[in-house]
Amino acid sequence: MGRDGMSIQVRIDDRSIFDRIDGLSQNIKNQILNAVNCGNCSPKCEGKKYKFSYEEVKYIKCHFLCNNFSFHNIDINDIGSIMDIINNEIAYKQTRNK
Repeated sequence: MGRDGMSIQVRIDDRSIFDRIDGLSQNIKNQILNAVNCGNCSPKCEGKKYKFSYEEVKYIKCHFLCNNFSFHNIDINDIGSIMDIINNEIAYKQTRNK
């Protein structure tokens, strides 16, 4: 818990969550769409960047920060979205480890 309320950092390896962004809370959706690139991307990051479209806008988000999205000012309305992302990641990891 930080000065700005509850925060969480989530590693997103299964990019299919970006196909379901409309199902996320407005706060979490806004933070994904407005995530700032770190500016430290190197050529080795090129194939790993998060690339997705939402409402006909193409987004490219930095992958350099270890696949992490930081979500700040989480409130009760965001818990379901955070849990959806986490559950999606757990299922993805389990299918890849079989």
